[in-house]
Amino acid sequence: MTISKIDLGRLIKEARKIKSEKDGKKFTQKNLADVVNRSRSYIGDIEAGRTYPSFVLLTEIAHACNVDISFFDSGIDEKISKYMDTEWNDATVDEKEAVKDMIKNDPSIKMNYIYDKLSNDRDFVFDSAQDAIKFILEQPALMAYGGYNLKDMSDDEILEVANDLLLTLKVSLERRKKK
Repeated sequence: MTISKIDLGRLIKEARKIKSEKDGKKFTQKNLADVVNRSRSYIGDIEAGRTYPSFVLLTEIAHACNVDISFFDSGIDEKISKYMDTEWNDATVDEKEAVKDMIKNDPSIKMNYIYDKLSNDRDFVFDSAQDAIKFILEQPALMAYGGYNLKDMSDDEILEVANDLLLTLKVSLERRKKK
């Protein structure tokens, strides 16, 4: 389960409230924005549930509000690990940890990227090579590039294209082995 933008926004407001109570004075969106070096309107967009922050910004917000990052999503590390297991399944544990740290420290990677990948992706275990190729063929960018639409094709046509692609891939890989 992923945390929605709305719920995350509510939690950030709650974190500001906790900070206010600890300090004995109001910790406003403007105060938070100043501490994390963002605009008040951007903080407002996050709190209103219009956008996700990056992991880096969420960490900065947690620090500014004197709460642990897990206050916002207790499963962040597990979600990133699950993402790593699906996207980087051939990597070593050390490589996965290095990429995990990069994800958490890259201000350009928004939380929704990981959440979307986890909620939309399948396990990437296919029953056959044809199923794997069909999954690839279903990707909108590839359909646009190739000028085809799977919805307009019969199952037999899709299987024929999948087999053609597999044969092409196999020939290409065989050539690589000989070099």
